Amino acid sequence: MLVFSYPLVELRAPSKLSRAEAAVAIAVVSGLAVAEVARERQTAVRTVANQLRSVYAKLGVRSRLELARILCGSEHGP
Repeated sequence: MLVFSYPLVELRAPSKLSRAEAAVAIAVVSGLAVAEVARERQTAVRTVANQLRSVYAKLGVRSRLELARILCGSEHGP
């Protein structure tokens, strides 16, 4: 489980994501690299990369910025 003690905003993953996908999405939006997420989750880098790719596909985003906007609840950014 990833726990952050300095959230600037509350991040909420859409319910269409699996628990693992949601954790990965929140971690990368919080600033962790894929390798760091893999280390924290004690899994392979490739697994995290695949989960992140799945998140992008399910949510229809192409970047971490777009993902952050969705998780922060501001899909229609500036």
